Amino acid sequence: MAQSSIETVNARPAPRGLAWGLTHWWRNFLGLFPLVGLLAAGVLVTPIPFLLSPDRAGKVVGNGMFRLWARWILRVFGVRVWVKGAHNIDPASNCVIVSNHRSHLDVPCIGVTLPYNLATLHKRSLEYVPLLGQALWMSRSIGLDRSDKAGAQRRLKLVAQRLSTGRSILVFAEGRRSRGPALEPFKKGAFLIALEQHCPIQPVSILGADAVYAPGHVMIRRGDILVVVHPPVDTRGMTLDDRDTLTRAVQDTVAGAFTAGPVAPAALVGATRVI
Repeated sequence: MAQSSIETVNARPAPRGLAWGLTHWWRNFLGLFPLVGLLAAGVLVTPIPFLLSPDRAGKVVGNGMFRLWARWILRVFGVRVWVKGAHNIDPASNCVIVSNHRSHLDVPCIGVTLPYNLATLHKRSLEYVPLLGQALWMSRSIGLDRSDKAGAQRRLKLVAQRLSTGRSILVFAEGRRSRGPALEPFKKGAFLIALEQHCPIQPVSILGADAVYAPGHVMIRRGDILVVVHPPVDTRGMTLDDRDTLTRAVQDTVAGAFTAGPVAPAALVGATRVI
């Protein structure tokens, strides 16, 4: 898309009046109902194929329902998603996806741009949220409890098992949603996993999510989110002694494409709109 047309999209003034009010109400309140309904439908549809074959039919159905939900949530709330670097994606392989984390919308944005069979590393407390907890269980995602140091080896074994069944692991390496102008230091867990399993790391930068739906905010604003997919990092030949160097290199890559706040029109030049 030419820069002039991108500027037109981003500079378009928000309409006011009854139509705007109804749309705003729909996107931020009533829009939650079909999303919860779709999540519930996924939880109802997925168990049979999951129980019969969790790493075959269950994986396909579960990922299909997740991508449908992700696309819905972004459309309902008026979020436009763009991608750069799609040529760096190899859907036939599996990897450890390492991304920055600024918003609850990061997960659906990854879901609609990266065509991997995903499992996530997430806070264990999320497993107790109705519907979401069941969806995480059926996606074979792995809950982390930072106070459970003794369970670290068990979690690594679970990650290895997920990778061996063709899943890619999504890790927000900052460990939490960051709020400042720069990224939080990356934690080393994702890199230890990649080195242990000799699998590639797929660095990803997500821009604009903090302007659309920032931590601590209730309202979701209509706007643009850009997902930048960087070339994968091959970990073959590396050892655990390389983890610090690898962590710094991937963080520099992700941070190099990141800026806080709304996506600048110039950043969308050469990007492809996904939604």
